[in-house]
Parts: sequence; C-alpha cells; structure tokens
Amino acid sequence: RCCQVRARQGWLDERAIAAARTLSVQCGLNLMSCYLKLGRFEECMNEGSEVLLGCDDSSNVVVKACYRRGQAYRGLRNV
Repeated sequence: RCCQVRARQGWLDERAIAAARTLSVQCGLNLMSCYLKLGRFEECMNEGSEVLLGCDDSSNVVVKACYRRGQAYRGLRNV
C-alpha cells in the first residue's frame, strides 16, 4: 500500500512498484516456509493469505502459497 501511495505522488515508477511487490511476495513465501519448519501453522496460514492477496492469479506463486497453506492446515489437524 505504501508503494501505491508513493506512486500516486510520483515517487516511484511502475517498474519499482512491480519489483517491490515481487520482493514482498517472495519474502512472504520464505516466511511461510520458516513458520512450517517451526510448527507455527496458524502464522503460516495467515501469511499465506497475505501472499495470495499480493500476487496475481497467473503466477506460480499461487501454487506455492496454496501448497504451503495446505501443509499448515494438515499440521494443525495433527496437533
């Protein structure tokens, strides 16, 4: 959201916004992986929701985020 506000004010160009969004999504996926390894399944599911909100539907990020959220759901069921 911060990037969108700055873009409206002319601070960032579209390429910078796209790069920031991509970096944010990739960091979210990495964080999901960490949460899974630590057994913090609820945090993983919440982060997965944020990742899915921040990416476009055509990317393979959706597959990774859904897969990791599925692992978290499975982990919660086994706890």
